[in-house]
Amino acid sequence: MLVLTKTRLLCYPKAASRWLTQVMREACAVTYDSGEKDSAAYHARLSDPLGSELPSIAVVRHPLAWYGSYWNHRMRHGWTKDHTIDRGEHTSFEAFLESVVDEYPGWLSKYARQWVGKPRDGVIVARYENVRDEVLSILRALGEPVDEEKWDSVPVVNFSDYKRFPVDVPNELKERVLASEAEF
Repeated sequence: MLVLTKTRLLCYPKAASRWLTQVMREACAVTYDSGEKDSAAYHARLSDPLGSELPSIAVVRHPLAWYGSYWNHRMRHGWTKDHTIDRGEHTSFEAFLESVVDEYPGWLSKYARQWVGKPRDGVIVARYENVRDEVLSILRALGEPVDEEKWDSVPVVNFSDYKRFPVDVPNELKERVLASEAEF
């Protein structure tokens, strides 16, 4: 978790959390940093009390992109039984997605709410697909000091390998996923 002078960053897996944490460490005035012991250290929930008096920023990701990144990560680093959707383990992204939609509809919406709350909870949301510009805009609006030159010097980390593990699926399945994640 990171707490800056005027805001705090809520992070959850597969939504730019590692990169954004590194960027903010370099380019912002950090007043609290939970460290990098493991991903649990930089992932932070709305319910975490530290910095709760400050506005909270979170990044959300399009459900199809989130599931694609998650599946890609599992294909490269292995599956675990710690996550419900890992029970849908499959070497085909299409089969994995079908399993998630059939067995756990709306799973990502529920998962994301555990981290960033519901829309009425007042978290300021940036979209992963435009994370740099949206987060910088939010930080500026809140009056948070940011060194944009340092921000832009931090390389992107935690890449997926979409050539080796492609995430193309038929339009019908895309529509089913989006319908099941309607709250997202």
